[in-house]
Amino acid sequence: QRLFRLASLVPGPDFMAPIVAAMLSDSVGRALVGLNQVADRHLVEARIASDPETSAYVDQFSFFTLIGIYARELSQAHDEPERGDLQSRILDFYGEKATDLRTPTSWFEFERANLAAAVRMGYQNRGWQSLRSIRKGWCRQPGSAINMEHLEELVLYERQVLQALGLVLEEADTVEDHALFLEEHPERSTEAAALLCDAEQLWRLAGNR
Repeated sequence: QRLFRLASLVPGPDFMAPIVAAMLSDSVGRALVGLNQVADRHLVEARIASDPETSAYVDQFSFFTLIGIYARELSQAHDEPERGDLQSRILDFYGEKATDLRTPTSWFEFERANLAAAVRMGYQNRGWQSLRSIRKGWCRQPGSAINMEHLEELVLYERQVLQALGLVLEEADTVEDHALFLEEHPERSTEAAALLCDAEQLWRLAGNR
């Protein structure tokens, strides 16, 4: 029942065994066996998907709407003391995958909705390191794999968290980094120049320049 409850905390509409294994601090194999047992009881929907990293066929899972609500209610009742730690494991999983140079572009495309949901979770938990990791990983991908709307939302959340924590140097780095990324897109050159000015002001505010 613990696996059933924790799986409901995964951000986004679909999930596979690795993210659940990360939450449980268990092996992917054991998590997969547990998820298939839950699916056999018709508590989650299981379907075959192509693994974005290996192209092999793997099991992908999702909650039926009402059962997902029930699972989250159970988690709130039983797992609330460790919710922060569980969400940190989720964010660490996505942050580490995003910054791993071996992670293919297909993973970012496959996980796009979950990454967007993880970004909102990171904002709520003030997990700026995970937000930064996801952003840096996203920005390394070809343009076709980047949803600019999601990226802009991510940068906004990252800046707001850093401002709330009073981390001026880190915010300056984020702004400058994003400006340099936008400079690679000619249609965003005006915005990039404005962000570089903002970054310079933040560096000076922090006494770094």
